[in-house]
Amino acid sequence: MKKIAICTFHPKDSIPPRIRMEAALLTGEGHEVDIIYAPYAKSAMGPLKKLMFYLTLSYFRWDLIANYRKRLKGYDVVIIYDLYLLPLSLFLSGSNKKIIYETLDNNIELTFYNLKKTYAFLAPLQGVVIRGLTYFEKWCIRNKIHATIVNSEYLRDYFADITPVIINFYASPFEAMQTSEPFPAGKKPALLYLGIFSEEKGAKEVLTLAEQLGIELFVFGEAKYLPVGGLPPWVHQKNRIPLDALYQELLQLAAQYHFIGTSLIRPANKMIKSRQDAVC
Repeated sequence: MKKIAICTFHPKDSIPPRIRMEAALLTGEGHEVDIIYAPYAKSAMGPLKKLMFYLTLSYFRWDLIANYRKRLKGYDVVIIYDLYLLPLSLFLSGSNKKIIYETLDNNIELTFYNLKKTYAFLAPLQGVVIRGLTYFEKWCIRNKIHATIVNSEYLRDYFADITPVIINFYASPFEAMQTSEPFPAGKKPALLYLGIFSEEKGAKEVLTLAEQLGIELFVFGEAKYLPVGGLPPWVHQKNRIPLDALYQELLQLAAQYHFIGTSLIRPANKMIKSRQDAVC
């Protein structure tokens, strides 16, 4: 039996289903597993903590790294969840712990893409920042990490030359959801969108699809894309809620609606090209 810590930047009430699933699987194998989560939301960081966060362009949660490094004594395995916490590996080296890095995106590129959208003056720094952080990420993996967990073949190939890589494809915890009467007469069709409602994930296309079909759209996630005039009345949007509450709400809605899941992710480079073509 191993004593395992899964370190995440999420607060307790928003721990992703993927982390809960991994903890349950490891517990089922006989290990002792603790999820080390943020004691507060990112928005609740104090002024000094925010300054440290933004001095590294919002890439690393130094406040959590300082907090977690004191709490990891006695663990045999530490799983560091995402780039936010990667520098934690620097403070764990020299121990007998096995350190595993888990990442679900190319967060260096993704974070800078979002930074540019908010702070356009940072765009000229893109090459320097991405090259520097890519070197840092791969250096940490090569020198401090024993294995890496990813969720795509792209990321497996991206890291394969420097670390043993495990692909853990994600399955939704809602796949086993059942209602007492799955297909009662009179249920209306509706579109269901879980996650950040953004242009990159097809928000515009989903709105267009719902309008063309003449059906309602339910969005559970932050609305980062808003059309002129705001979301139409047939769109029901809520920010992220705890998994258990979401499960119960979907069960209640399933009594009235046949849901069709929607998510249309578009690479940023394709979006840029389509805009250039439109200008030409």
